[in-house]
Amino acid sequence: MLIVRPERTSLALDEESVPSGSNAADAVVTDVSFYGTYNRIELTYGDGSVGCAALPVGTPAAVRPGAKVVAHWRPEDQVLVTK
Repeated sequence: MLIVRPERTSLALDEESVPSGSNAADAVVTDVSFYGTYNRIELTYGDGSVGCAALPVGTPAAVRPGAKVVAHWRPEDQVLVTK
C-alpha cells in the first residue's frame, strides 16, 4: 500500500499541470470540507482506493465533489507499507 500524507498531496485539473518528476494518479473528488485554514479534499482513485488532500483555503472552485483531478506528490513524500 502506498501512503502519502494529505498535506503532501496536491491536485491538478489536468496531467499537463503536474510538475515534472512528480508521481500522479487520476482521482474524483468525493467531498470537500472546510477546516479553518485548509480544505480537506476526499478522493477516490481510479483503482477504487480512497485518499485525501489538505489544501490551503482558496482552493480553486473547480475542486468540488464530482470533479476529475490528478493527485500528485513528490516521490520522497510517499511511503510503501507492506503487511
